[in-house]
Amino acid sequence: MLVEVAHRLRAVVRGSETVARVGGDEFVVVIEAPRAGPGRSGTPRQVAEQLADRIREELSEPVRYGPTAHSVSVSIGMIAAVPGRAAEDVLRDADIAMYRAKERGRNRVEVFDDLLRADLVERGRIEHLLRSALAGTGAAALSVDYQPVHDLDTGAVVGFEALARLCDARGGSVDPAVFVEVAESTGLITALGAAVLDAALAALVRRRARFPRERAWMSVNLSARQVQHGDIATTIGRALDQHGLRPGDLTLELTESVLLAAGSSAIRQLAELHESGVGIAIDDFGTGYASLSYLVALPVTVVKIDRSFTAGMASDPASATIVAAIARLSEELGLGCVVEGIESRRQLDALPAGLLGQGFLLGRPGPEPCSDWTR
Repeated sequence: MLVEVAHRLRAVVRGSETVARVGGDEFVVVIEAPRAGPGRSGTPRQVAEQLADRIREELSEPVRYGPTAHSVSVSIGMIAAVPGRAAEDVLRDADIAMYRAKERGRNRVEVFDDLLRADLVERGRIEHLLRSALAGTGAAALSVDYQPVHDLDTGAVVGFEALARLCDARGGSVDPAVFVEVAESTGLITALGAAVLDAALAALVRRRARFPRERAWMSVNLSARQVQHGDIATTIGRALDQHGLRPGDLTLELTESVLLAAGSSAIRQLAELHESGVGIAIDDFGTGYASLSYLVALPVTVVKIDRSFTAGMASDPASATIVAAIARLSEELGLGCVVEGIESRRQLDALPAGLLGQGFLLGRPGPEPCSDWTR
């Protein structure tokens, strides 16, 4: 496949243009002083865009290998170099534009512009905040809030979800989805995950000291990188031992997309944790690559129904039907079922019996695991 792609790229470019494979399935095309000519016209940028479109067109033809034809798509990031910039910086910015093309649906061209540059600066700021928070230097603060999960029939608290928070020195907060993505892309997610896990388990120990008869569990979120890299089973086991907790005291939450991307090694580790008693929850169920086969093929113990279904449940019969169907399926399979995003009494009253739930109506996230809601 790579050889065929290389041949096609060479067929498209001119003799004054350079094609290179820089690793994996990534190629670079360098156009020196783009000029109009046969098949290309306009400004240098327009000439470059025409070449990018020609590359996409050339690679759209299936690649044949033996009796099989394989479809190929290409995501292209483009940048206009300026005098004095280091080649490494130019390649980095083109790479950023390429990943933006992937994020926006693939098989497209994205140009590195002022918006992407501002985004790069902001990501650099967030990375600095993360590093400062993890190092404890004072420029930023990492904290964990805890949102209760209730038995909706009795009102009893049965668990808590740990939610990471990042603030700068002035108290300004950073969107968790943003700083987690930055942590993943910079390799800081392992340290961030370890810090959140340690804080969450310590908070659960404090909760147990206050309510010794309560057996509420703590859930923490796992990202794709955490699942795919490293020995998750060993890390989790050591953390539980360090805090004197049992495997059943912890639930790991993974989104459908993370489970889809997990390799066989990661699935084996999740299965090992499941067998030891650690809970495994599918978060935001029904919004990604939902497949009912996950519920039987993967070591799942809890299904969390996404808040998008809860939001429309009181007024939209279809949403209510979906929630009820997932709840019945979970019960038949012997799985726990948590409804997320319960924010009104109407939503709560529309839910069938036998479910667990969390949301602002039941309890907002706070610095200590607590609950003041009763049915």
